[in-house]
Amino acid sequence: MTKPKANSNPATADAGNQNPATPEVQSDVQTDQGPGTNSPAQADPPGDQQVQDGAAAAQADLSVENVMAHFNPRITVAIPYVKSRTQGDELRFATASLQKNLRVPFNVVVIGDREDWFSDEIIHLPCECFSDNPQADMIEKLKMAIASEYVSEKFIWTSDNTYLVSPVTMADLEVLKVRGFLDPQDFSGTDRGNVVRTIDLMKPVLPELVPWDYATHTPVVFEKEQWVEIFEEFPDVMNGGYFLESLYFNLCYGDHIPVMLDWSKDPWLLPIKTKNPNKEAYDRLVKTKKFMTNSESAYSAFLVEQLMKLFPEKSRFEK
Repeated sequence: MTKPKANSNPATADAGNQNPATPEVQSDVQTDQGPGTNSPAQADPPGDQQVQDGAAAAQADLSVENVMAHFNPRITVAIPYVKSRTQGDELRFATASLQKNLRVPFNVVVIGDREDWFSDEIIHLPCECFSDNPQADMIEKLKMAIASEYVSEKFIWTSDNTYLVSPVTMADLEVLKVRGFLDPQDFSGTDRGNVVRTIDLMKPVLPELVPWDYATHTPVVFEKEQWVEIFEEFPDVMNGGYFLESLYFNLCYGDHIPVMLDWSKDPWLLPIKTKNPNKEAYDRLVKTKKFMTNSESAYSAFLVEQLMKLFPEKSRFEK
């Protein structure tokens, strides 16, 4: 088996071999032989209005928006969403945080359930919940993202309860981040089975690899082509029940050394795990982070108050 290859230069698009069109050369050259001869027709010189229109068009083509759109094409933020598994307005705050702090041109695609407050700025791909195992359900939504024309070839994969709390660039998102090594003893119930399944799948092709746990609850960047290669190499993945981020990044970047997260020291993630965290510690830490997330049990009046302070404005993703 061959491990999927990582893109050596993911920021570079293949423009192909496109040469400027060459005008047709007239084989029989005609010369001006005076009155009464057949000379080539001469076009009238452009008028003042034509010159002005051409200059305006050229100026428009060189506008900041067009130049930025050329070098920074829009990327999709894909969010798998099961309404019954979310708490309150998590998704509303998550999309508001994207508008405020994601520093790349982007569109939002929600895969799964729909909320009444969705504006036309959210592309909704209906997808029912396929399984009580969240990871088995997640693979169905990922396959839909990969197949959709509304999702860019390289896309951001994030969750409904992950918030961008300070400016974030693509460089931030593409940093490989882990919680530690992937160890079944750190999990219980269904998740432990998912971890064992993930490790067992990779072991035959990466026998020397001690797999990392990439399930950090921060946004990650996937490439459709690499997922297609994984599906072809490991068809069982399409049945679900695997930790997708850990599977993808260990297979595609197994020789890379990732950044190990430490919420008490690093600038990455602030996890909220209780309903009433220490307010002083929260205020001190949130100012130093790029992302914040909450556990299911930590969604509380305290958290809603802090999210409303961070994102007080209605975003374009709401009606």
